Amino acid sequence: MGKLPLIHADYVQTYTVYGNGEVDVNIQYTAGDKELPMVPRMGTELVIEPGYDRLKWYGPGKYPTYADRNVEKVGIYTSSVSNEWVDYSKPQENGYKIDTRWFSLTNHQGRGLLVTGAPAIGFGVSHYRKQDIQQSDYSFELTKHPEIYLNIDYRQMGIGGTTSWLMNAFPRKDYRLINMDYTYTYRISPIR
Repeated sequence: MGKLPLIHADYVQTYTVYGNGEVDVNIQYTAGDKELPMVPRMGTELVIEPGYDRLKWYGPGKYPTYADRNVEKVGIYTSSVSNEWVDYSKPQENGYKIDTRWFSLTNHQGRGLLVTGAPAIGFGVSHYRKQDIQQSDYSFELTKHPEIYLNIDYRQMGIGGTTSWLMNAFPRKDYRLINMDYTYTYRISPIR
């Protein structure tokens, strides 16, 4: 059990490893009594070895989807980590997929990993670190890394922008995340 003393919360991440190489990841977050501002995401971040940049998923696509921008048809889609990057005038997180049943990252030989939601997850992949994206004013300031930064999320707040002409361009209240208890599970399976 992990204590998060700054926010008075508890976090437990449990791994169940099976003999066939599959790993179940279970996350339990217990919110504390401290009032917090909006939470951008509830999930995990992994760093994947370079070369596993072929992407396939079953869920909404082919374009990015978010809690407040989920109008794509559900199907099986393919892409690459690099193709999911959208070069906005100011760098920001992009290329996200919500309500995904599974996704895979493989190398050119077809080996990699398959992540399955129980029942659904959100995910985002990038060759850019989040802290670099947040600190950059322009894309040319970013360094593209060979490794892959992967988020596997229970939820992510909406992207907002419906009132971007105001100082407060947050998502509508029904697409914001608050500090609350949550539990979710996903399975990582090897693709050989």
